[in-house]
Amino acid sequence: MKLLFLFGDAAVGKMTVGQELAKITDLRLLNVDKNHRFVSLPGEITFENYIKIDNSELPAKTVAKMIKERFNL
Repeated sequence: MKLLFLFGDAAVGKMTVGQELAKITDLRLLNVDKNHRFVSLPGEITFENYIKIDNSELPAKTVAKMIKERFNL
């Protein structure tokens, strides 16, 4: 089973990217938005299975493809 978390500031496109990922992978989307603030500082998270994407200028489909490729989904 694969588990993927998308987190970031409000209104940055997490749900939209999640919907695009669900379309191009076999992952299911579960929305648990509870208005938590999840923002990492540069270099704060050093796990191999972590990627930080600034999607403020990127379409959701592009971000979804980046995540799919990075994690072999």
